[in-house]
Amino acid sequence: MNVFVLGFLLSMVTAPEFVVFVMFETVSASYVSAIFTILVISLGGTLGSTAIYLGARMVGARRCKELIKRHGKKILLKTSDLDDIDYYYERWGGPIVFFGRWLPTFRSLVSIPAGLSRMSAWRFITLTFSGTLAWNTMLCLMVLGLRSYLDYLELGLEGYTWLTVAALLLLGAYLAVRRISERMVRDVQEKEDRNS
Repeated sequence: MNVFVLGFLLSMVTAPEFVVFVMFETVSASYVSAIFTILVISLGGTLGSTAIYLGARMVGARRCKELIKRHGKKILLKTSDLDDIDYYYERWGGPIVFFGRWLPTFRSLVSIPAGLSRMSAWRFITLTFSGTLAWNTMLCLMVLGLRSYLDYLELGLEGYTWLTVAALLLLGAYLAVRRISERMVRDVQEKEDRNS
């Protein structure tokens, strides 16, 4: 698969910092590849954010809050997160959509109030693409500025990668053990309730 296609697809569903990390060698190869990377991941990010915006617009405010209340824990969201975003969105609308693209988690959430308030689709797409383009440009410029230290960065990132993989495996094992133990306790309680 072409690295730019991969970058486009990843940028629709993941943070641009991760995509730039995955495309590190491509970005650091030349200014032309960096510019193309910036455009590709900005388009992908805009498409992903627009899908959230359209989903929120179709679902509506009441139903959206119900969904977050019911399923938000699965994606680490609380209704208070949406209330915070709504508050800031009502005060600063357009700038929130533009600058919100620079903040993790916030960049996805800001699409929801924009859709719920029925912001013009063209205005939303323009602000989202502009904000995403600005953020991705800064990320790629940092990579280009650090490319003379690429050997040192690769060595450091390799250790970081193994540390991250180990942490994710430990977290997965912990969650699996916890889920199994909860299920065992629940089964024992149900058995005791039936016997009494």
